[in-house]
Amino acid sequence: MKKIIFLFVVLFFILNQIFLRADDAFIGFGAIKERSWGGIVRDWPSIFKMSDVVKVRGPRGMLGIRLSDNFPEVKDNTELLLHFDQVSFGRIMVDGSSYSLKYSDVYPSINIKVMGDGACAFQHIGSSIELTPREVAQFYPGKKLGSFTLSFYLYPTMLFDGETVISMLAPSIRFDNQLTGFKLYFKDNRLKWSFLNIFNNRTGGFNENNREISIEEVDPSPIYEWHHHLLSYNADRGIMTLFVDGKISAIKWVTDNGKEDGTILDGRLDNSLTVPLIIGGNFVGYMDELLLSRGAKNTDKEVKDGRYRENGEIVSDVLQFKTGAVKIAKIKWDSVEKNGTAVRVMYRISDNYFLPDGNVQKKETKDFHKTDAGMRLRNEPEWKMAKNGHILEDKGRYFQWKAVLYGTNGMYTPILKSLNLYYEEDLPPSKPILLSAIPGDSKVNLKWVSNKEDDIAGYRIYYGNYSHNYFGKGSNFGDSPITVGNTTSIELKNLINEKVYFFSITALDKSGQESGFSKEMIARPSKIYEDQ
Repeated sequence: MKKIIFLFVVLFFILNQIFLRADDAFIGFGAIKERSWGGIVRDWPSIFKMSDVVKVRGPRGMLGIRLSDNFPEVKDNTELLLHFDQVSFGRIMVDGSSYSLKYSDVYPSINIKVMGDGACAFQHIGSSIELTPREVAQFYPGKKLGSFTLSFYLYPTMLFDGETVISMLAPSIRFDNQLTGFKLYFKDNRLKWSFLNIFNNRTGGFNENNREISIEEVDPSPIYEWHHHLLSYNADRGIMTLFVDGKISAIKWVTDNGKEDGTILDGRLDNSLTVPLIIGGNFVGYMDELLLSRGAKNTDKEVKDGRYRENGEIVSDVLQFKTGAVKIAKIKWDSVEKNGTAVRVMYRISDNYFLPDGNVQKKETKDFHKTDAGMRLRNEPEWKMAKNGHILEDKGRYFQWKAVLYGTNGMYTPILKSLNLYYEEDLPPSKPILLSAIPGDSKVNLKWVSNKEDDIAGYRIYYGNYSHNYFGKGSNFGDSPITVGNTTSIELKNLINEKVYFFSITALDKSGQESGFSKEMIARPSKIYEDQ
């Protein structure tokens, strides 16, 4: 009974393996080869371009591909940009032309960050960055306050009332030594902006309703979490808007009655505000990607706070197979696709070379024609969508693949962990078997065995007057070598009697590949064969 059970288990295992490997079966009889990208031990070689994607290290050193960080970029309206990628005690990289670094005692954060190489760590009360505004800056003393947007990522590690994140405050004689300027601080665990003695009525005066203009976020800020915060002020409409993680959190009308139908207040920085813009000072936590720019953002669609690009792609070089044409067996990849993200792999293959990127011409020519995708070579193959691990039967000599990564609302990215290409080589034909070289009068009749390969296009006849030197001339078919069709015999005429000739043949396939030389045979034409 035990033997029967054992045999049954063995049989079940064998059958199970057969069915499990059914998907890995290939059609044809060539050698199966593999080219691989990514994974634990491989890099991503032979890549033509990477657009909005980056390499990323994963578990056990796995080198995958994900969408690029959605870095803020310096533009014409950028006043200040702090990536916090190069932070050291006393030094910090400042992008933008409106501010210069005056003082810094913050620390780099390599592990706790949103994007890039690092973030900024405010490790204790008093840790701060001080930036001096230049005359072109929005927050320069005595300047009329125009539309602006200020955004950043914040990761608090403790919260208390009065914890100040950003400030630019100074006492003013004009206001009886009261403070003027602005600050961003925590109150009841919520971020609150306060503008003091900045917005006045159109006559230049202040009243009690507009000495302090404040706006605060609706929801409390959690600790130990990254969130994106943005303040937008539209001077033309007289409105302040707070966004948290790309969504509107609060709106404040900067008018004499605090309503939309009120008269817009005039914002102006006092001449006494000759202090630096301070980041931190009374905040404990982390900050990343601070951006101050001219101009306002009024709707959710204008605020793209996503951590990742919306989509990107990695495109291989045009790969040429050494053995000539091959048959693609399948393309298989390993990816992580969560929260609506996706990886789509496409490929194209041709017997003729094509450019890795066809968008290189602007005008139609005899070689280029206009398509929906731009100017393309007329013989350029179209992209085909691949299904992960599905059997393919496309043939060609030149191959290219690309993977398109789609994120979800800028908050999530897929990861392409590895990609494997399996293909079936079209091997050169085997050496043909030359059966006989029968001499005649000024001629030799050659016979050989037909090759068994199903893609034989013909044969090539080599002849000459020295062994393995096949440079013969003058036959009725021309000089050596002679290419003939898929036949098994040929009669070479116009040869010189009593002169020795050496013969060898090769086989040719439809991909243009040539076999090795057959066994050499020798024949000497002669007049004595004139009756044969």
